[in-house]
Amino acid sequence: MPILPLGRSGHVIGTIFARGSQTRKTTFTNAEVAAIHASRGHWLVDHCWGGWLAILDDDSLDGTAIIRDASPALPVFYAAAEGHDHFTNAGHRLISAGVARPVPDPDYARQILAWPGLQTARVGIRGISELLPGQRFRRAADTPITSLWSPWNFTGADQAITDRATAIDLVRRETLACVAAWARYCEKPLLELSGGLDSSIIAAALRQGRIAADAVTFATAARDGDERHFARIVAGHTGLALHEATISQGASPLTGTRTPTLRPGTHPTLSGIDAVFSKHANAIGADAFLSGTGGDNIFCYISTASPLLDVIGSPRPRSPILWTLQDLARLHETTAWHVARSAWRRARRRAPLWRHADDMITADAAAIDRDPHPWLDVPTGTLPGKLDHVRALLRIQAVLHTNDRSTARPMHYPLLSQPLVEACLRIPTWRWIENGRDRSVARAAFDDLLPEAVLARRTKGRLEHQSMQLYLANREAIRDLLLTGWLAAQDIADRRVIERYTADDSPPRDDGYYRLFDLVGVELWARAWLD
Repeated sequence: MPILPLGRSGHVIGTIFARGSQTRKTTFTNAEVAAIHASRGHWLVDHCWGGWLAILDDDSLDGTAIIRDASPALPVFYAAAEGHDHFTNAGHRLISAGVARPVPDPDYARQILAWPGLQTARVGIRGISELLPGQRFRRAADTPITSLWSPWNFTGADQAITDRATAIDLVRRETLACVAAWARYCEKPLLELSGGLDSSIIAAALRQGRIAADAVTFATAARDGDERHFARIVAGHTGLALHEATISQGASPLTGTRTPTLRPGTHPTLSGIDAVFSKHANAIGADAFLSGTGGDNIFCYISTASPLLDVIGSPRPRSPILWTLQDLARLHETTAWHVARSAWRRARRRAPLWRHADDMITADAAAIDRDPHPWLDVPTGTLPGKLDHVRALLRIQAVLHTNDRSTARPMHYPLLSQPLVEACLRIPTWRWIENGRDRSVARAAFDDLLPEAVLARRTKGRLEHQSMQLYLANREAIRDLLLTGWLAAQDIADRRVIERYTADDSPPRDDGYYRLFDLVGVELWARAWLD
């Protein structure tokens, strides 16, 4: 991993780009070093991006400061032991160094099951925490952890890009630049190509940048999990060499990796995908994966009527209100009256900041309070749609760095790069659903680079049938695992409910089986530490 000096009292570790540049920085000028120290690291967050960690040590900081960049690209974990703070991007090193005891934390399991999809500073081993994106750590400060970056800095009315043409141009520019920067950093990247909009945009950006890459797609035995038709169209249009893989329907969700990790790894229903993608990466000698994960989140794919509330609450002429009402009706294939009623209900009720879940776990486990996260400190006056947008950005953090294939080679998420994230947050939610199309700005930004079949596509690949078949084939093993396992012993898994649900051998009529897979993932994670 690259290490760049910051004068005589600091370093930057990782991949770092200057704003507006697609070339990795290899040095800092004396003026830049002075600005970095004078700003206590803030200059780096404002003028650079990538996946990096900065270490600053000078008198103005009253000790050492550790700064993480604003993206999820490079995770940073830390722990205190014997009067010292230890930092690393690989949490297992803190365990092997004896800084923390390798015992799974029951409160962490309760937290992630009661508040699914919320990733905070807490990890599954007590004594270890994560420094979140955009945060600075200074032990000597009155408040050791402060946020130098927040998504809320880009959601206010003073930041809004309301002009459609300007928004489209900005999203195109930043997407092309971010994809090119990450792809050129690789020697032989492998794009995970579903044929959906987000991965297709990355394929188009690779072609536009004249960057050679291979692509891989997968199909399940069920039709809802087979997107090869779209992947082939995109690969043919962009000139990518496409490798196709088939996921075995008989693969057990209980036979995934048992390597101990700070958080649960690949979701049990996705272990087959992990295996085939790794196999193809090995076969072609790929040195990194490129993924469109996060595109839905940052391109504002939201399914509520909140864009209507946003346009009503925006300090601008009211002319878009009727258009937004009609756009939402077209998008959701319903009536304007239904959209208006949904918006009215949303405006009247105070929705919780995060969804709470109590199914399949005991009442005591579900009663755990939600851990704090700085992005959930919502500024006064925030529009409902922008709250949805930021929550979507936060939600995706929980699925990054959890797949097992990323342990062998880097996994890059270009669509979650800081410059693109900031650009998208500035665009009003009602712009994202214009003309009744989700991710409307992104579609328009690449309408000349993508095949019409992708631009017009309204469906998404699903794994419901595959997941249900996995459940039915492994129902008894799942029941035994959860009724006799660590979660049950910690009074987290609700044995009575699980036993009743798994006693029925007919195909489930609800999605409770998917919730069981969530518990299976946590159970397997805990056993990896205990075995």
